[in-house]
Amino acid sequence: MSRRVYIEYRDSGNLTNAYSVELASEDGFFGIKESNSNTVIVSSGTVVSNPSTGVYEYYFNPVDGIKYTVSWKVLSSPSAAPRWVSQVIGPFSEYSSPVTASSDYIGTFKQGTLATMMLKITDFDGVAQDPTAILAMVYDVNDAVIETITPEKAKVGFYVFDWSIPENQAVGNYKITWTYTVDGTQRTEVQNAIVVGDIVDTELYTGLPYEIRLGLESYIECAQNIPVYFEQSRPSVDSKTFRFTFPRWNQTSGVKIYRNQKEIVIDGLNINYFKGEVTFSNPLTSYDILNADYNFRWFSDVELQGFIVNAIRTLNSYAPHSGYNIYNIPDRYIPVVQKQAAVDAIRKMMMCLQFQQPQQIFGGAEGAAKAFENLRTTKENYESEIKIIYEQKKLGPYVGLTRTIVTPEFTLPGGRSRWFRYLFSSGV
Repeated sequence: MSRRVYIEYRDSGNLTNAYSVELASEDGFFGIKESNSNTVIVSSGTVVSNPSTGVYEYYFNPVDGIKYTVSWKVLSSPSAAPRWVSQVIGPFSEYSSPVTASSDYIGTFKQGTLATMMLKITDFDGVAQDPTAILAMVYDVNDAVIETITPEKAKVGFYVFDWSIPENQAVGNYKITWTYTVDGTQRTEVQNAIVVGDIVDTELYTGLPYEIRLGLESYIECAQNIPVYFEQSRPSVDSKTFRFTFPRWNQTSGVKIYRNQKEIVIDGLNINYFKGEVTFSNPLTSYDILNADYNFRWFSDVELQGFIVNAIRTLNSYAPHSGYNIYNIPDRYIPVVQKQAAVDAIRKMMMCLQFQQPQQIFGGAEGAAKAFENLRTTKENYESEIKIIYEQKKLGPYVGLTRTIVTPEFTLPGGRSRWFRYLFSSGV
């Protein structure tokens, strides 16, 4: 199948024709090459097409399963220094559609640490599904495969694996691809990770904080898999980007795009799953109407992390007062922390349902009112369980809080010990 690669040249944000654009690399070696083997597919200096103002494109026939590096040479004027732009595309397969997607970002990790990767697989309605086959691969900064892993099944539709990052692993951007088969169709999802020498935000995606958050999601799973059917988009001024109401689309659930009520698959269409946007390489007409079916997460990872941190602080305030944090919370308190975090999440969702836009998910104000009452019941059930656990916290265990101190007293020199005083003390 022929594939299109393209680049847009802009001046002050506007599409403008450059003086010259061609497929070429700075070392003169290639225009398009296989990323792993460095086999040249298109030679350096290859002429490309200019179908519209500021748009340059080229078509070639890729091989299934191969990743390609594309290099562009751009001259803005005859005397300007060339600008080199590189792209990595693929791998393609017989199941690949021309629709591209902005891949998921799963965190920044320090050299020598353990990174936990997770994939949640559902159908469009949010029902968890197990694939018949699943494989994960890690690509380094040079797009070479450095890890091939069979993920573990945590529960239906949830798969995880730990990537042990070596101390000397090169810093930079890494890609994790998940290839799996559902209902006889092979799919591929891509995630991005960054390896650094020093660390700032590992906690969202590794260790105990990550595990607690996954447990929290099981309490509010339906809120993280909400289907939206045939929503009409809001076009941008240039009619190339079309925005929808809710961000954080679940990539594995699948998305259907409709143009004038007909489902489409168009070369050059890019879906940004995190912003809830669809972008075309060429603008649509003012008469075109774009609709979409998508499935989204109500809460972001950062929001869930905030609920968990606040839940631990609440636990600490109950007697006996404690100083636990997200790294050292004892196992016996994790369930109550997750339930308290779920209560905060449900409370926020109930607040959102007071407004018109979120109400549309449930068919309007009347449907949202019913959902509100159901959420209230769930929240109150969790709160009743939480109250019992908080009351039990003050009953112990009080380990290592009682001690005995023995202090001997003596007579004048030459005498002998007269008596001992025993001091008992206890602290909190």
